[in-house]
Amino acid sequence: MEAEIKSIPFYLLIDLVNGSISKYTKKIEVRLSDMKPYFYDINALNEKIEKEGNYVIYEYYENSLDRIKGLNFGITIIHPGSIGKEYHFTRGHFHLNKEADEIYIGIKGKGLVLLDNGKGEFYSYLLERGTIIYIPGDFAHRTINIGDEDLVYFYIYPSDAGHDYESIQRRGFKKLVLKINNKFTLVDNPRY
Repeated sequence: MEAEIKSIPFYLLIDLVNGSISKYTKKIEVRLSDMKPYFYDINALNEKIEKEGNYVIYEYYENSLDRIKGLNFGITIIHPGSIGKEYHFTRGHFHLNKEADEIYIGIKGKGLVLLDNGKGEFYSYLLERGTIIYIPGDFAHRTINIGDEDLVYFYIYPSDAGHDYESIQRRGFKKLVLKINNKFTLVDNPRY
């Protein structure tokens, strides 16, 4: 018989103006060089690294549980900017557990969330302060900062979700989000 895994209750503070949390178990910084498999215009990415250095595009602060059945949650911050015509974005991923849904709550800034199930269904939703986005477990998801300030959002998902980044590395999402005439525009992704 398996031993039941118990958690200890805890609390933390969240700054709903600036989007920070008082405690976290891991901090991840994703830099330009980490994004080479994801941006469409690799030449623009390499030029950006050469001119501006290997800066952080986004970071996240997460509380991850060591138990199989639990909830992981945290804050993601995507800094403003672009690589060529593409805005800064997260790598994006599918969940390995297709029943592991996720929730995003916008805190600061302006962004888009792309949802793509790889079978033809594609959605994009605006993410800003007060917006809640429900992400079904069988949809890949990526977040893009389309504004001029940090995009900050809270997320929560089951701790047994798992992450598949490789599918996104191979083909990306159905649409690219490009900055054209200082506005975001969704265009077909030729690699898809």
